[in-house]
Amino acid sequence: MGKKRKGERSPSPMPVPDRPSQCHFFLKKKNRYCSLPAARERKYCGEHSVYEEGCVGRIPCPLDPKHTVDKLELERHLAVCNSRPKPRKPYFSENINVGRLPLVEGPREKSGKTARERLLELPPPAFQKLAEKIRQKIDKYVSKDIETVVLTHPVLRERLETTRDGKHALQQASLLGHLESAGLLQRGNAYVELGAGAGDVSHFVYKAVGDPCKLVLVDRRNYRRKMEVPLKNTSDAQTSILRVSMDIKDLDLTKMSEISGCQVVGISKHLCGVATDLGLRCLAPLINAQQRNLEQADDITPGTLRGILIALCCHQICKFGTYVGCSVPEIASEDGSRVFDLDADEFAMLCVLSTWAVCGPAVPPRNSTTEISEEKSDNEEGDDDEDHVNVGDDSGPDGEHWSGMTEDERQTFGRQCKRLLDAGRVLYLQMLGIKARLVHYVLPETSLENCALLAVID
Repeated sequence: MGKKRKGERSPSPMPVPDRPSQCHFFLKKKNRYCSLPAARERKYCGEHSVYEEGCVGRIPCPLDPKHTVDKLELERHLAVCNSRPKPRKPYFSENINVGRLPLVEGPREKSGKTARERLLELPPPAFQKLAEKIRQKIDKYVSKDIETVVLTHPVLRERLETTRDGKHALQQASLLGHLESAGLLQRGNAYVELGAGAGDVSHFVYKAVGDPCKLVLVDRRNYRRKMEVPLKNTSDAQTSILRVSMDIKDLDLTKMSEISGCQVVGISKHLCGVATDLGLRCLAPLINAQQRNLEQADDITPGTLRGILIALCCHQICKFGTYVGCSVPEIASEDGSRVFDLDADEFAMLCVLSTWAVCGPAVPPRNSTTEISEEKSDNEEGDDDEDHVNVGDDSGPDGEHWSGMTEDERQTFGRQCKRLLDAGRVLYLQMLGIKARLVHYVLPETSLENCALLAVID
């Protein structure tokens, strides 16, 4: 339909609806009346009841400002609102996986500036000193022979065909291939998908494993079109599927009766930045949990960790206080104030520098005051290399970047910064007695965020 020409008269409003249950608010852009039902003996629906005679007015709901409520009915609404606090589950334990809070006031709180802004304000000699310190740690801790192993799995064949080898299908197929290669696709296992989103990975894990198995999908957001819903109608009675709407930082898997006594496999595609560290801390208590006879008030026998596979991404939103590397004596100072010989301010700059791996040429000038968020919005699933923060590309007249590096050098350095952060995670798991390694599970042409953390407990 073509656009309405300037000066063209709008069509006449439709006759007032004669149905007593239809809202009488006319939508001009759609040239029709609102299709929502009106309350009994009223002309307008809830959202348009502000037009009712005698209406005092509507205010944002205190529990969820995304919708409004009539002032006169606020008390009644709060008792039935879908966003009202739910009863806490037995496995809720506030901040149990946070690790530790920063020992001192963070650099951002002191200066009021982001890590990106502080990095761009560094004098060239100070930046070169920081870059050299990071390179020394990269040379010491980052493996130079991370394998590229791209696998696939038969259950993704149809999806690969319908999407014409789409990026997400290739990633999911390779992740399932790695789970199978590591011997982690076994009936009877419990699969805990962290940052599950709509639950795509769990859906294909179930198709690969079959009945019986247990699926636990964890995400702090509530998603529509959940992939596990059809499975509940077709799965075996011994197969359980649990959706947990909770932040990973508050999840205590040792108190989850649904996975009691099971072999547990932690999976994720992708788990953004700080969430990876929260996830590793969430899974760690399950290592030899049954042998250690954890004291449970409700006598739950906790599950035992069998393996972990996490596709890594969004290192720019890692946080110093929650980074698992801060718990590893080999790379952390005794007082917890430094990791990789970097203090909290330098660590934040390391995270920002990691964006050079995925951003390509940047556009904001070095001294730009344009505000760029360092964190992904809550509305993102965090699944690949888009929407990362860049740190500026203020090239001079001769084309030289402010860092003194070429574009290729910056991308290489950014990838090395990512792998340094991931090396700390590998060392954390190794400290706990787990065999862990990094693997490039898809090609860079598929996704620049192509590294996964694989750990298996024999």
